[in-house]
Amino acid sequence: SGIPEVKAYLNGRRVPRALGLRALLAKAVGVCFAVSADLVVGKEGPMILAGAAVAYLVPRALARLAPPL
Repeated sequence: SGIPEVKAYLNGRRVPRALGLRALLAKAVGVCFAVSADLVVGKEGPMILAGAAVAYLVPRALARLAPPL
């Protein structure tokens, strides 16, 4: 669902590749396929992982674009 990975990260545990771009894309595609196949999918887990992944990726992308001080 994504919630255990986010809780582990917030508690200081590094979970490799749990909040990266690949995880975000895989979760989004997987949820789209599951919903289109008429499977029951909870909305909280994927949305929590997506929000955490975006919050993890955006500062790193902005740090690469910003000139050093």
